Amino acid sequence: SAGRSKANLKTFVLCSGILYGKGEDILNPLFKQAWLQNPEELPIIGRGTNKIPTIHYDDLAMFVKYVIYKTPKSTNYIFAIDHTGNRKQRKIIRSISKGIGGGKVKK
Repeated sequence: SAGRSKANLKTFVLCSGILYGKGEDILNPLFKQAWLQNPEELPIIGRGTNKIPTIHYDDLAMFVKYVIYKTPKSTNYIFAIDHTGNRKQRKIIRSISKGIGGGKVKK
């Protein structure tokens, strides 16, 4: 309500995707498991067809800077996610496993 009561105060709600790229807590266990290959297979939960919104820390920082300097006029609710073509859980898990692990996954 403060954003509506002050003419010179603009507020935005910024919803970010899952952060990656700086040793974050959410994906770090998967990277560690793939690196150590212990266990050898990375887990895919369920069918793995759910889409996971993600964004790199540096991209989120640039996005926040953009919102500050180039104020959006159309909305106060912003979703900050990267433009990964295939963001399904199984694709992300397989990519981590192939990139730094043995390439094995299990459902």
